[in-house]
Amino acid sequence: MKTKSIMWMTTGSPFRNGLRNIATLLISNIHKLVSIRINSLLLESLATTCPSESLSQRLRDLSELKVPPISSNKLKAELCFLSQHHMQSEFESSISMSTKDETHVPLDLGITDMKHLIKRPSNASANSEINQPSPMILVEECRFQWDIPHYPEIDDLGHAHSPGHEDHPTSKSLEHRKAVLNSFDWRNKILLELEEPPFLATVATAKSIMKQLLDPEIEEHCIEGFGGSEVVQLVDTYKLLRDDQTCGLRLLYDQAIDEKNRHAPTDRIDCIRWVCYYNPIMTRALELAYKYCRDDKERLVVYVEEPWIQCIAVALFVVAGFNVGSIRSSDTGEEQFKIMDQWKNKASGLEILVANVNTKVRDVNAHTDCTKGLLLNWTLEPARMLKMINNMGSTNQKKQSIFHMLKVADTYHDVIERVCCTKWAMQLSKDIKLPEWMTGVVHEICIFELIKSTWHQQFNRYAWVVACDLKGHDFEYHDPECRQLGHVFSIVAKLMLHHPEDKEFWVESMPILMELCFHFKDAFDKSDGLECRLSLTPEQMRKSFLPIFKGMKKRMGSA
Repeated sequence: MKTKSIMWMTTGSPFRNGLRNIATLLISNIHKLVSIRINSLLLESLATTCPSESLSQRLRDLSELKVPPISSNKLKAELCFLSQHHMQSEFESSISMSTKDETHVPLDLGITDMKHLIKRPSNASANSEINQPSPMILVEECRFQWDIPHYPEIDDLGHAHSPGHEDHPTSKSLEHRKAVLNSFDWRNKILLELEEPPFLATVATAKSIMKQLLDPEIEEHCIEGFGGSEVVQLVDTYKLLRDDQTCGLRLLYDQAIDEKNRHAPTDRIDCIRWVCYYNPIMTRALELAYKYCRDDKERLVVYVEEPWIQCIAVALFVVAGFNVGSIRSSDTGEEQFKIMDQWKNKASGLEILVANVNTKVRDVNAHTDCTKGLLLNWTLEPARMLKMINNMGSTNQKKQSIFHMLKVADTYHDVIERVCCTKWAMQLSKDIKLPEWMTGVVHEICIFELIKSTWHQQFNRYAWVVACDLKGHDFEYHDPECRQLGHVFSIVAKLMLHHPEDKEFWVESMPILMELCFHFKDAFDKSDGLECRLSLTPEQMRKSFLPIFKGMKKRMGSA
């Protein structure tokens, strides 16, 4: 007994090795994210809350002309090229495809202040409900046009970790941030895995240096630690970025390419092409910005959570010639309210507001005179995203509000979406009233169908919940089988919600409903296109599919 206790205290014990692995992984992750954090500090230091003005002022200080505007035709042609490269659908086509198979609920959900599961503002009158449609939410899935390797440590939260690692909230958060960055732009993985970090300074040291650099009363040679390698690296990088027209985007190029004989693009169109060619999300974001702000003469609020993603988005919009405002988590409360006041004043000329969700934008409605919203990186908490969407229901305009939720399919973004939908489904199960007989799996299928119709997802995400339950985390989110199963769940939900006269059949089928759904899926070839059948009328759907379900149930009963 004594020997055993001593063995667990030796350096080779599994317990100690596990702790050492956790500590090593944690320190490694922190160091990797330090470079990204310092990158963000550098880019934020180059811009005020109005980065378009900051860039113009810097060029004037350098005795250069104001940044020449990119011609509309040139920018439009570039966006057309990039959109074709990423095989993205046209805007009108995207909306048409997303709305054609909505499941409209023909019964009272028991919540008077919700329409299509989106809350109306508390002061909305009955007339405003009629005059102003509910916000349209569009989950838009982009895709990388090449294979991106999967790394087990970021495939899912709490999965493929070292022993005991899954219980460490800090490391889980770090893995989540890495996965979010890599899914947004695969080049971030290069930045996170540089053999030699671009900066030797700590985040605290970098903050101090940036603060001194921005202080007009402090000469460069008077900066604390001046002459040391930590300070020299940061000062040189700051000066390099300050003197160019890319609003800091060349930093991403310099670190991702790391070839001294290749120079970063200085022409703005070349810069846009380099950033967007490998980034389908920013391609779509830029395309939407052009449509809303240039073609339609409207304004756009862009939401982000990760500061580095915000830096890239702000820089790209500025380089493309938009008048941009930015609310950053590093800004003081006074600075945040100041830019919000500017945004609410349409005479300010601001076209785009890029807002970090961890700021005052949570408490102040940015959509009083703006009907268009865009989410660049999802949060793990659906309530935070729903609040942004709910704010769009209180605009002063009669146009329909549209909220785009962008993601890259077959990346960690799918995991975030599954987590969000599951959390929201759990909350909706408490809030809405489906018929009492709808319990268990029937209830869950219908709840996920309501989410699918509200967010205009490509298929019912309950298929992900089932796949994860059956296979663990080792499944393909967009496998044809998975998509087909999602369409089957949509058919089942439509049949149950629209035809209460068939209640007895569905109640009797509950114990074997999941098995019935799998048999139904297998009865149709994947190329058959069940998705096309979702736009059938309730009567057509009942006539086409209910006999198939009944026949399958009968055969299973006699087997």
